[in-house]
Amino acid sequence: MASVTISSRFQIVIPKDIRRVLGLVPGQRVDVRLVGDHIEVVPLPLVNASPNDPKASSGDRPGSGTAKA
Repeated sequence: MASVTISSRFQIVIPKDIRRVLGLVPGQRVDVRLVGDHIEVVPLPLVNASPNDPKASSGDRPGSGTAKA
């Protein structure tokens, strides 16, 4: 189990070994769930739309969403 620090902007860094095992890539979206007294971060499937594709909804493009606590 890895321990990380929450930044002043409430951000965390997923450790490299976990990113590698799960195949996470920059811009990939994750689902954040409150489960009892802990948080689960679940990777969502990658969307193959180009960032310049006008048909892609804003939620499909990396960096288009913000997480708020």
